[in-house]
Amino acid sequence: MKYVFIEMDLFLAHHKVDDAIIHAFLALHQQGHKIYLCTRHNRGALKNLPLPVDGVIASAGSYIEDHAQELMNENLSNEDVYKLEAALNGVGVMYQLETTDIIYMDVRLLKKRLGKLLEGAQINVETGRRVKAFEEQEGICELSKYSGEAVHKIGFKTDALKKIKFVEEAYGNDYQFVYFHEDASGIAGEIRMKNVTVADGVKAVLQFENASIKDAISLCEMVDDLGLKDALPEAIVMDGNMAEEFKKHHLI
Repeated sequence: MKYVFIEMDLFLAHHKVDDAIIHAFLALHQQGHKIYLCTRHNRGALKNLPLPVDGVIASAGSYIEDHAQELMNENLSNEDVYKLEAALNGVGVMYQLETTDIIYMDVRLLKKRLGKLLEGAQINVETGRRVKAFEEQEGICELSKYSGEAVHKIGFKTDALKKIKFVEEAYGNDYQFVYFHEDASGIAGEIRMKNVTVADGVKAVLQFENASIKDAISLCEMVDDLGLKDALPEAIVMDGNMAEEFKKHHLI
């Protein structure tokens, strides 16, 4: 039996959790392995996945759950959130506050997400239903509705790197600034707590399960933003079909 820690960000980004992946997960469970989903996204991004899982390491390691039991729930303080919001607003950077199950998103970012969802759609009653279903499934609300819930981290997007770098120069010693990608519309990233990692989350799960790192294996993406490759001695870098990777490494 193995404890299998799987990076899910690529699948979440492209909504590619199809029948083949579901069957691969079922086969993994049938072999007696335990499955843990790992993501920089919050737990809410995982809750509607039709997958058999034993636990999650979410919000880049600041939220951990094993068999519905909460092992870790680390959050920015209210003072942290207020201070960072003021700094981001001051330089005109769009942002979102990420709680365990809800994302409170700048309305401009929300419109961009909905724009992609509704591209080519007519504005009618059915469109309204689709928008409501999207917001409920994705766990997204407008930033103006935020009322003080605990925040794991803050996502941002800006049209100019110098804007967020100004904030990082002021607060980089206190928080971790992570940059993901830059495209024609700008650069995106996150502000996280320091000293909170997915690797530590893996250790917390194994300790809770009274298991050894020899009993665990990670499946990480090529980029490995979560650091899963270094979290365990045994790691698989996914470069193809997930079910094939499971078979190749004799997990199913």
